Amino acid sequence: MASGFHLAFFLCLANGLLIAGTGSTRISRSAGCSYGWSRYGCQCFRVFVHHQSMADAELTCVGYGGNLASVHSSAEHYFIRNLIFQKYRSYVTAWIGYFDAIQEGKWMWTDGSKSTYTCWGHGEPNNVGGEHCTETNFRGNSWNDLPCHFRRPFVCARKA
Repeated sequence: MASGFHLAFFLCLANGLLIAGTGSTRISRSAGCSYGWSRYGCQCFRVFVHHQSMADAELTCVGYGGNLASVHSSAEHYFIRNLIFQKYRSYVTAWIGYFDAIQEGKWMWTDGSKSTYTCWGHGEPNNVGGEHCTETNFRGNSWNDLPCHFRRPFVCARKA
């Protein structure tokens, strides 16, 4: 994660914009990735089934040397959806690392990467009730903004 984004994200934590559990799960090993992680491109991904706030989920991912997953293409989006399906046998909603808690409407990835792709559902993001974080698999295969304190499973990514 770029240091500026890291600082900004954790300043949000300190200011209560995001609410900071632990959790882990296992999936099969993928070439070039540790046990429980699956490779796509130059990254390893892992679905965590313990429901956490987005802030706690990001902290868990950082503890594993990564961040909540950032999505930069339709192919990567469907890879992540399929990982979730492999874990649950359904497309449950899960956190990814997209948020606008620092400035409303300015969406950023927790890993500091540039936003080049989105998959918002119809009418999203809508910021109903102060929604600043993103879940995937909303109403099938779209993204939805929702309050960061909601608890969801999540997807981490780290360099292979």
